[in-house]
Amino acid sequence: MSPTETTIAGAASLNGTRFLIDILQSDGVQLGSIPVAPDLDPALESARFAAVRRGYSPNDVAGFPVRVVPIWDETRQEPFVGALQVEITLPDMQSIVGTIPIGYFHGIAQDASAQLVERGVLAAGEVFVYRVRAFPSDIERTAGPSNAEDTEFDEIITPVRTQQRAVPDLDRDALALGPQSIRDALVLLPQQATSEILERSRLSPEREIGGFLLGYVHRAAGGCDVFVRVTEQVPARHAQSHPSKLVLTPDTWRDVQKVIALRGKGELLLGYWHLHPWFCRPCPTESRERCAFRLPFYSREDRELHAACFPRAWSLGLLVSDHGTESPSVTLYGWRDGVIVERGFHVQANDEDANASCGEPQRAVAVAGARHATLPRQPGQIRRRENGGRTTHGS
Repeated sequence: MSPTETTIAGAASLNGTRFLIDILQSDGVQLGSIPVAPDLDPALESARFAAVRRGYSPNDVAGFPVRVVPIWDETRQEPFVGALQVEITLPDMQSIVGTIPIGYFHGIAQDASAQLVERGVLAAGEVFVYRVRAFPSDIERTAGPSNAEDTEFDEIITPVRTQQRAVPDLDRDALALGPQSIRDALVLLPQQATSEILERSRLSPEREIGGFLLGYVHRAAGGCDVFVRVTEQVPARHAQSHPSKLVLTPDTWRDVQKVIALRGKGELLLGYWHLHPWFCRPCPTESRERCAFRLPFYSREDRELHAACFPRAWSLGLLVSDHGTESPSVTLYGWRDGVIVERGFHVQANDEDANASCGEPQRAVAVAGARHATLPRQPGQIRRRENGGRTTHGS
């Protein structure tokens, strides 16, 4: 049997691939097989963004055909999936090929396991392993719109117009932080916005807070590639802040849309930031070193929010984590090959176009070479989940 293929052109209907997830105990005993319908939109978005980075217009690539092909597991072979291959065909009939790792199915497998927990076949909290199988299907489905529409979050589906701009001298004017990869588009975060985020976090040591990142997707002057430039952070007003969650109400989303309109600069809603407070604060000192919350983490709820509300390949999630020390860590997350991963960024010292903040900006000091950027002391956190018109972000 030839490899199963799923071809998408714009929002046309497609012959979908039927996926099954086999759930097994750690000793290999199979507990059940659950049919699943993975959301392929992040993989398609990743492929199209790769074409944008080759010089094509973001609005043109929406119509380029994209093919999704399972890569069979090297050991078990067909129908067991080892990864997904995503191929986008360009107008000159050349192709860009990317690989989506099997980890793409991790959250789907966790959701599927809930059915076995309900049946009493799998215990809640029990560790299990899973395998993914793929088969041809005669069932057609239409590539639907992003779930983000349910949150009245119109900006994230606004057509992107890349503006030409020179890339700054990174060695002179910016500090590289986080794991850098040539597979990721350059991200510039202004020192001023970073300082504002840290100061707001410092003022909320025991409750989650957050906000939004505004800016542009630029085409590098004289080249094809694009880069992402944050110009401002906007606090999440009208949000309900709690020790372990932040609820973004419909008024929160309407407020940031209004801010973008009032600024009148054609900025995009690039992503969001949130603060994780020091969760180990009430723990005995001797147990803190063993606590899973002592390190920065992008929780499942964080990823669900990111996927639902910020699905574009250039969308960002900035996490500030308080560790009970003088310096919190700052970690950036974004899309790579359809999967949300930790990624690198650059803090730009001087961006003449970024708005001045209230008061004198604080100086942020980063530890060079650190896995997570370390900046002046802060705390806080965010998370999200669809909940009756509200977006809830919780631990």
